[in-house]
Amino acid sequence: MAKALLWVAIGVVVLLAVGSLVVSLVKTLVSLAFYLIVGALVVGGLWYVFHRLRSAATRGDQR
Repeated sequence: MAKALLWVAIGVVVLLAVGSLVVSLVKTLVSLAFYLIVGALVVGGLWYVFHRLRSAATRGDQR
């Protein structure tokens, strides 16, 4: 009986440790994905504005 209780306790401890590791990893990956998406939007927006300004400066604004 004591041996079975020990194995259950070890299983619970391992499950908690692995769960904590997985939650930490998922949190890190979601955070990284968020920063990559925001960075891509900022770079894309700056690229768009740069090309609009460059084309307006070289041929004049036709509007």
